[in-house]
Amino acid sequence: MVSVAELLRIVTLINAPRNLRYAPQATDRRDRHFDAWFDGGAIVMPTGGATEYFFDDGIEARWVGLAPQLRISMHWPDGRTVNIVEGNAKKLNF
Repeated sequence: MVSVAELLRIVTLINAPRNLRYAPQATDRRDRHFDAWFDGGAIVMPTGGATEYFFDDGIEARWVGLAPQLRISMHWPDGRTVNIVEGNAKKLNF
């Protein structure tokens, strides 16, 4: 199970990547084309509104910013997945 602390760490970095830069530093990852780097990972900003985050610990996340609601999908290297989708429900349905 993904801990709340893990989830918050990833969402916090998506919200405000630490030391965001648009040119890699010597220690930044270069295993594919990236559009930006931050302390702990890199970002790909393809056209179409989704931004992809590749964290140094193997976690990958996708944030869709052009949809009318919040959508974040996160994937851990061990197969765990968390999806956050904003909805209009009036109460929690478990």
